[in-house]
Parts: sequence; structure tokens; C-alpha cells
Amino acid sequence: MLHLRSRALAVAALFLAACATTANRGPGVYETSAGHEVVLEDGSTVLVPHDLDAPVPWDPEVSRGTLENGLTWYTEHNPVPDDRVELRLVLRVGSVHEDDDQQGLAHLLEHMAFNGTEHFPGNTLITYLESVGTRFGAHLNAHTSFEETVYKLQVPTEPELLDKGFLVLRDWAGGMTLRDEDIEAERGVVLEEWRRGRGAGGRASDVTLPLRYHGAPHAERRPIGTEESLRSFAPDAVRRFYADWYRPELMSVVVVGDLDPADAEARIRGAFGDLQNPPDAGPRPDIELPGHDEVLVGIVEDPEQRFSSVRLSRRLSTREPTTHGGYRENIVRRLFERVLRARLRELSRDPGAPVQMAGSSQGRMTPTTEVQSLYVQSEQGRELEALEAALLEVERMRRHGVLAGELEQAKAGTLEEYRQYWAGRDDSESRRVLGELVRNATSNEPVPGVPYEVAMVRTWVPGVTLAEVNAVASGWLEGDGRSLIVTRPAADEPLEEAAALAVLESVKGAEVAPPEAVRTPERLVAEPPEPAGIVSRVEDPELGTTVWELENGATVILKTTAFKQDEVVFRGWTDGGHSVVDDAAYVPARTASSVGSRDGVGEWTAEEVERWATGKKLQASAWIGETTQGVSGSATPRDLGEALELMWAKVTAPRFSERGFALVERGYREWIGTRQNDPGARFDDAWSRLLWGDHPRSQPPTMDDVEALDRDASEAFYREAFGTLGAGTFVFVGAMTADELEPLIARWIGTLPSGEPGTWRDVERTVPDGAAADSVRAGIEPKARLRLRVHGDFESTPDSRHRLRALGKALSILLREELREERGGTYSVGARTSDTFDPRNTYAITIDFQCDPERVDELRKAMWQVLEQVKARPVDPSVTQRVAEQERRSWETEVLKNNYWLNGVIGNRMRGEDPTELARYRELWERVDPAYVHDAAQEFLDLDHYVMLTLWPEGDGEAED
Repeated sequence: MLHLRSRALAVAALFLAACATTANRGPGVYETSAGHEVVLEDGSTVLVPHDLDAPVPWDPEVSRGTLENGLTWYTEHNPVPDDRVELRLVLRVGSVHEDDDQQGLAHLLEHMAFNGTEHFPGNTLITYLESVGTRFGAHLNAHTSFEETVYKLQVPTEPELLDKGFLVLRDWAGGMTLRDEDIEAERGVVLEEWRRGRGAGGRASDVTLPLRYHGAPHAERRPIGTEESLRSFAPDAVRRFYADWYRPELMSVVVVGDLDPADAEARIRGAFGDLQNPPDAGPRPDIELPGHDEVLVGIVEDPEQRFSSVRLSRRLSTREPTTHGGYRENIVRRLFERVLRARLRELSRDPGAPVQMAGSSQGRMTPTTEVQSLYVQSEQGRELEALEAALLEVERMRRHGVLAGELEQAKAGTLEEYRQYWAGRDDSESRRVLGELVRNATSNEPVPGVPYEVAMVRTWVPGVTLAEVNAVASGWLEGDGRSLIVTRPAADEPLEEAAALAVLESVKGAEVAPPEAVRTPERLVAEPPEPAGIVSRVEDPELGTTVWELENGATVILKTTAFKQDEVVFRGWTDGGHSVVDDAAYVPARTASSVGSRDGVGEWTAEEVERWATGKKLQASAWIGETTQGVSGSATPRDLGEALELMWAKVTAPRFSERGFALVERGYREWIGTRQNDPGARFDDAWSRLLWGDHPRSQPPTMDDVEALDRDASEAFYREAFGTLGAGTFVFVGAMTADELEPLIARWIGTLPSGEPGTWRDVERTVPDGAAADSVRAGIEPKARLRLRVHGDFESTPDSRHRLRALGKALSILLREELREERGGTYSVGARTSDTFDPRNTYAITIDFQCDPERVDELRKAMWQVLEQVKARPVDPSVTQRVAEQERRSWETEVLKNNYWLNGVIGNRMRGEDPTELARYRELWERVDPAYVHDAAQEFLDLDHYVMLTLWPEGDGEAED
């Protein structure tokens, strides 16, 4: 299936069709003798030919080529974000190409790219890239799968940094040093990554992977490898894989960003042109997954599994839409899938049905194989009933077809999806743009470009018939290559394969009624309220905001931006939250927004609201927190009125139906009933008890909480909480002017119910005074976990928050270097900082990592040594230089995002700070140096005030504190 992407349209003329003039025609599809002439909103024209056998064209904005050594390259200019370029080294090589003594080494080799290359020995690559603002994980990463390995790097476009970026890619391609000592150091890190993936999910994969990839080498070559192979492999096996498979004929380089494509091409040729293929290299095998007639069944019953699920899948040869006819067939399949998914969602809205969630998908499994899947999550013990219910819905489509209204809904949703791609083509980030190019390199996915794809969709979607969609339904999930996988918590009575297979046959002879006609509201609010008056409107040129005061007491703040032309985000709130109720009423208050939103709004059910929203891009929600309640949402500028209409209905006409309450009650009962199966949940419960003691609002959920649910009490609290929302504060950020927003807020914000605003109540939940440590045993797998939280009271100012954050970033670097890179003891570790201001000002620094139980004591001591050293003396200047540069580079891109400003304005308003602090905060990175971080450590690293919890696996013996 083609994946779309949005990016700058620079040369629309290259898509020009025929010779007809479009000067007097608006956007639309026009029939000509040569084909369908599509006029786009910017006046450019695309010709979609009548000949469906014609190949889908290549995007003229993407340059591509092949070097003499066989390396393919792609370049594209994309200016978002400014002065950044995304680099990818793509190899059509993965774990299926490993020899028996190399299991897991394709992935380990990916790790070695960061642990010693020709120009960056040892760990200096990460250090260097961090020093120029690149963050490990966010801007520097890689992944390995069965048949591909992709290295990812974002760098600034300053010439020196760009030179180094291409040098890094060149080192990955042919300059890894792969010294024995570096490989041995990384062995422990990869073992810890393997350990992190163990648990109920890992054990389920042990059973299901051989079924999904039956008869193919993938079943025995999972990318992470095995514990045995990772412990025993020889370093020479790593070097052999690198020599055999890292060769230019299997490589692609993708460059997308704020860079001239000609410059990018010259750099590619200069950096990679001298790479050579081994003279005795064998061909890369194209692995076809063999078919099988029988349905393969896997049943996984695990004591740590929390949810029951069933997945019926069928694998089939990939059908890439390389021709116009293939693309049109793909559109028909997508319309069918939209209708099916909508029907499956409705199954989960019957409180008495076994289905809790259901869906379907179709996507690529390997470069030559795709998979169709039907997925159902069920109540425990009702897995086969849920499967039957979902299959009956598929059977209903086969026998009775799709309703005309359903198809029209699917068409509207598809056309809106592509309208959004078109509207966002100029402001999509480069990392989103290049995904399609990477897939072309690995799987030969077509790359026609946004204008041409939009033109094809607008040409063909309106004409798709019911007969075509029904033909897809007749063959969906039918034929060979099927597998049926059931995953559920351990049960007293095991589920038999024969019973699961019997369901597949039983639905074929079952009676299936035709689908019932459905209704779709034209409006959610039948009689929209008359706009309210606006008391004042004030402009703030420094921050670029407009502030309104409305008659009902609402304050509305707008910051108009041009970051994304198709986005407006908003949030509004008042003080109070569920803190205002006593402990006996806590559960109904805490669940009030869930109950009130589960089944639609006003007279309209959730299904009807969903259909009303089809063809629009919007969302709105009402929420209740501990100290505030409010609304949030987003929309395109053209759909913002409908988003606010939905918000207004949620506030003034919540739907506390019996069905909605029953669905919430069922979900809570099922969630709580299996929650203790999960070792992570038991760890979190122990952590909550250690942190908050026996506070009644911080206890692990139990069935008593289910019994405490109360629909009437929830509704009464909800209506009271939102009864004065009209006196609250609302912030809008995005592509909308004050003149455009004003009539919308007058109608939908100015008419919200108002009154004297409430306030929150301190529920007096406090952390222990001093130090507290404990341990808990949970989990079958041999893995441990440690979490430490250092905390204290806090004077929240922009300066203090920045000092805290800078300290956390420095600690993250030092902990990673010591626990991961130096000791190879964990896969991931860092220091996360947070602060609160209601009901009291506090801060916390939280460190969390997983490891081998036998190394807990060693790593815990190493962690403490890092903390004590940071407090005792200033850190090395190289550390603070990296922190400062990462902050500087981050600000350059973050300030061009709507959510940054939304959160900034809200936080500033809630804290009552001077709005000018928002602009000043961006420059605080200049203060970061060893003395700055040392002062922060003196202020915040109070090592006498902490809580620490260690998770040990289940077994004999006492757990250590």
C-alpha cells in the first residue's frame, strides 16, 4: 500500500498535463481525451491518463541515481525544519542474512556503528555529535529488522557540520573499526536490550513468530538474536558479517532537508564513490515466504499476560501499485478496509458482547509479502466468542455487501485524508518526507509525489462502486497462508486448537442478517447558541498574541502562527478538579469524564458522532484532573468551528447513558482483574505505596473501585465541575487570525455556562521526609529494575526550572556513559526531571533502568557515585557544552511548533508569571557551564531525601533493599 507524504511543491509545472489552459477553471477533475485533468488548489494541473496499464510516474522533485559501485542515492529539498538535513544510510540487509554463528549480529553491528569508526574511535562519535547539538535517540539512531538496516542522523546545514555528517555516514558504510574490546563492551548492552524484550510479550513471540513466518528463515532469525548467541559469539563473526554484507550494491543513501539537491548529490559521490564490492560477494537472496494450505494455530497462555486477544492473518504476495490500475485497486481495498474497521469498532460498543476492541489491517510483512489481519481483544475466557463476532461481521459484508452510506463515508474520509496531505505539503518535517524514499530503497515502493497522488485519489475515489468494494470483501482473509493466534492469561482450562479452528468453519453456515441503515447528524447542536458579546480585545505585539475578555467571564488568548498551515490547537481550563470532593466520592469524580464521553454527546451516540466527524479533521475532549478541569482539541482552520461545536456539546450536553456507563464499568473490571499479572504493574503499585504511603487516592486499583463506580454521582460531579467553565481561560495557537477566530469564540466559548470560578483543594499527599528504600519481587524472567527519585520543595521560576532541566540533562549523559557505555550494564538510563506548582511547588529527579539481577548492586553503587561526584565538584566542560548546544539546537526547532507555544502560554498563565518570560526562556542555554550545573546540583541533588525501589524476579531468597 502506498504511503503518502507531505512536502514542498516546487515545480508543479512538471506535472502539467496536455496543453489545455486552466486559467478559467477552479480546482476539480476535468475529463479530456488524454485523461483526467486535475486542477489543484494552487492552480497547477496534473493529468491522470485513462490507460490504467501506464506506470505511476516518479516524483520530479526527488533526484535519484546509482553510482558505478551500485550504491543508489536519493536527494530532495525540504525546508522544514530550517537549516537541518536528514541523512539515512539504508542497507537491504538484516537478520535473515546471518549465518548460524551470527544470530543477532546484524543488530549488534548496528550498535557498533556508534562504538568506533575510522574517524571517530571508541565512543567519540556520540560525544562529537552531542557537542554539535545532536541528541542520541532523537537525532541519532538506527534500526535493524529481518531484511533491512537503517542508520539515521540529523545534522545542521552549516558546512563544517554537514561535512562531518557525511563523514559519519561514510564511516558507517565502510569504516567501522570493530575492535575486539569495543565488541566485548557492547555485548553487555545488547544482552540488556534482549533482556528488556523478555516477559509475556517475548514468550508469546517465541510461539507466534514461527507461525507467522512458517517455512522461512525469519522464524529462526529474530533481529535481537538469542541469549545463547549473544553470550557466545566470536568477534570475528561480527567482522565477517560486515565484510560480506556492507557493500555499496546493497546500500542506499537518502538526503532530505534544507540543502540544495545538487550539493547533496556531489557530497554523496565524494563520500561513497570509492567504496568497492567484495570480488567474491554472493548475491543477496530474495526470500519468498512459502505458502501453506492448513491454518496454523498458536495458543499462548501466560501467567503474566494481561489481555486476551485473537489475531487471524493471511499472508500473500505483495501487490505494489506500480501502475495506475494497481493504484486504483489499492484505493478500492482501502475503502473496503475503512468500512470494515468502522463496523468492527461498533462491535466493541455493546457492553454485553465479548469484544472489547477490534480492528483490521493490511500491510507489508517482507519486501515480497504482505499480510491481512483481523484483530480482536476480548474479555478473558471469551476469546472464541469474540473471534466469532468479528468473523460474522466479515461474513455479513461478504453476503450482503456494503451499504451505500457506508461507502460514501469511507470516500469522504479518504478524500479528507488526502486533502490534509495536500494542505500540509509545505510544512511537513524532513523526517516524515524521507520515509517513502527509504521504502523505495528497501521494497521498491513507488514515489509519485503528493500532487500526483492527490490527483489520482480525486480522480478515482468518487467513481468506486459498491460492486468493486464488495468484490474485495468476498476474498478477504480467504485462501492459503493463514494463521490464527490466541494470546490470553493462564487459565484453569486450556484452550484447544480444534475449538479455535471450529469457529472459522461455523461462521460460514451461520445465519447473518443484513446490516441496518444508520443515521448521520448534520449538526451535533441542532440550534447553535447566539454569539455572546466581547468585552475587550487587546493585542500584545511582543508575543504576537491577542487576548479577549468575553461577557461570560472567559479569557481567550490567540497566538497566530505560520508553522503548519492546516493546524489549530487549543485548551481551556478552570481550577477545581476532583480534589474538591471527599475521599468517598473520589472514584465517581475521577471517572466522570470517562463515563460522560464514552457514548457520544446529547442525543447522538458515539457511532453517530464518529460518522458526523468523517471528512473533517478535528478532535475535542473534556477532562478532569486533580486540580483543574477543562477541554482540549485541535482542528484544521476550516474545521475549527465544528471542533468547538463538539467541545460545547461535551460541556453542555454530556451523554451519561446506561451503555456508556456499562462500557466503562466493563473496561475497569477487566483491567483490574488481570492487572496484577504484569510485573510492571506490581512494581508501580509498590512504588506508589513507597512514595505516597497509605494515602487513599494513591492506592492500587481494586475491585472495590469498580463497585464504587456510580453513574448518577459522576454525572452530578461532571455538570458541577463544568458548570463554570465559561469563566475559565482558553488558549488557541495555530494558523488562524484574530478576525477569523473571534466569531467562533463568541458563539462557542462566550456561551459556555459561567459563574463564580472554583478553586482546588490540597488533598495533602506528600512524599516521605528523608530517605526510603524498598524492594519487590515480581516476574518470571531474570531481569531487575531500579528506580530512584530525589525530590524536594521548589521555588518555581523560569530560572529554577531551567537549572533543574540542565542538571537532569547532564546527569543523563554521565549515567549513560558510566552504566551503559563503560559498564555495559543496561540498555537505557537517564535522569528525568519534573516539577509541580499545584497544590504545592515541588521538584523531582527520577532515574530508572533495567538490568541483570546479578548486577544490581554494582550498578546501584555506580549510579550513586555519579550523583555524588556531580554534587561534589563541577562536571567536565565537555558535558555542559553538549547540554548547552543540544538546548540551543532544540530551541531552533521547538519554537516553530504550535504545541510548544500552547504549553508555554498555558504554563505561564497558570503560574501567573510575566508573559515576557516566554521569550527570555529560549536564551537561558547561554548560562549552562560547569559552575551553573554545579550550583544546580547543590540546590537539587539532596541525596538525603529520596525514595528508591528495586524490582527483583520471583524466586527464593530475600530481596535486597
